Amino acid sequence: MLSLRTAQHAVAVTATALALFSGTTLAVAGTASATPHGAPNVATCETLGTEGVYWYQGQKAGYIWGYYCGDGMAAAVFAWEPTFSHSHANATVRLAVGSAYSSDRRFYGYYDSVVHPVSDGPTLVFYSEVGIHMASPDAWRAGADINESGCIQWSSLHYYGDGSEWDGPRGGCGMYDAPDRYGNQP
Repeated sequence: MLSLRTAQHAVAVTATALALFSGTTLAVAGTASATPHGAPNVATCETLGTEGVYWYQGQKAGYIWGYYCGDGMAAAVFAWEPTFSHSHANATVRLAVGSAYSSDRRFYGYYDSVVHPVSDGPTLVFYSEVGIHMASPDAWRAGADINESGCIQWSSLHYYGDGSEWDGPRGGCGMYDAPDRYGNQP
């Protein structure tokens, strides 16, 4: 029998997938259109690894995970938890991609230049201009910071070399560097 948490998670992931593939409720971070100039059609993209659940002041605020479009660029996807977004209408999120194996691994290294309010949409995509091969090995995480609190939730660490997941989601206040495969911040 499904637990309530499993059922809620399944509904959130299904709703997010529908939003991503329908193109009607998708907001692409940093742009005014559904697909930024030079970015691929998000309907051809895939989610990677395990999402990180963002808890903000004791309440589940949303989910962050990696995203790949087959073009060698890393991306981040964030989906607001509906109950949080309804009760926190002024909340904002900033998205990033990071790797402990890149020279610029800080959250504010490869980050979205726009801080997105809840009103931008239930699902946001930050299509990064960072190539996955800029890290050696090619392992990346997606990150989110709500209300610029300095508390970063990272998704799992996805290794593009063979498609494996090297480490689960990690997060915490002041965790600006993307953790490595052992959870350490370089």
